[in-house]
Amino acid sequence: NKLINNTFLNCERGVDKLGVAALAGNLLARNNAFINCPEGFFSGANPAIDEDFSYICGATTAYSGVTAGSGSRQLTLAEAMCSATGRPLAGSPLIGAGVHLGYRLDKDKRLRRNPPTIGAYEA
Repeated sequence: NKLINNTFLNCERGVDKLGVAALAGNLLARNNAFINCPEGFFSGANPAIDEDFSYICGATTAYSGVTAGSGSRQLTLAEAMCSATGRPLAGSPLIGAGVHLGYRLDKDKRLRRNPPTIGAYEA
């Protein structure tokens, strides 16, 4: 159960895993960008979300029941420097902030760098 290299844009709630019905076992989440989502990661006590290297931008509540990994950040929308489609713009802190997990291509089939950009798009 993995959630890797995604961009969530203008969503009501990012990742919500309140019960075992959604997935069995723990959820590994890496390199995800939440852009203009009021809420980021939510989880009940079991199963757990193992989260790191995610950037939550513009949220009022970034984490509830989930511990932010040491490589994760909460930013304002201005600090994130992303386009209206969720692509990081030149100078965005999401660029090169991810952890390489062996995925070679981004959403648009462009080669990912090492370290990769957080989210679905390589910048």
